[in-house]
Amino acid sequence: MTRYTFNNKVMPLFSLSLFVAGVGAYLGLTFFSYLASNPLVMILSFILVLVFAFSRGALSRMSPYVSGMIVYAFSFLNGLLLSSIIGFYINSSGMIIVFEAFVITTFIFLVLYFVEGKINKDLGNMGRILLITLFAVIIASIVNIFIGGSMLFLLINIVSVVLFSGFILYDINQILLKYSDNDIYPAVMSLFLDFINLFIRILEILGLFSRRR
Repeated sequence: MTRYTFNNKVMPLFSLSLFVAGVGAYLGLTFFSYLASNPLVMILSFILVLVFAFSRGALSRMSPYVSGMIVYAFSFLNGLLLSSIIGFYINSSGMIIVFEAFVITTFIFLVLYFVEGKINKDLGNMGRILLITLFAVIIASIVNIFIGGSMLFLLINIVSVVLFSGFILYDINQILLKYSDNDIYPAVMSLFLDFINLFIRILEILGLFSRRR
């Protein structure tokens, strides 16, 4: 994919996916009590999100219209699911903490984008390291559910920030080197997942420190 296509097509559509997720989160917050009392809604949304996430590789074989609908439906459902997390931190620390997390995530994303522009090599070898680290983080997160240690929780989130920052750098590099100019929506999906995961981890770190004040 050319950098022109990335800058002028992928990035605007990626920004739109974040906006759609924001709409989903807003509606989730507005009807938070309804969602909380109807776990079936959240379970079905979670299942659909997983289906959409695993269909990412098939997006390149679909028409742009269908791919776009899937990506933005996925973004909306992600926002809906995030509303419970965002609502928790708004209630405990105020709306400012969500804004701070978003600004920090955006700053890291843009810095990594410019850093990638200075790297003149294929970062494909990073993929295996990132996946191994991701599995380790998942296992540690499951263990922490039973342990409930705040220090382990903080460590997991710090490692996760580094991990998903690595995924952003890796995915931008691979999109530019290995995606065609027609793979716009698969690129948007990849960047959206990276951004949201990084945002969640930063929000959790800020929330942890906020509760300690």
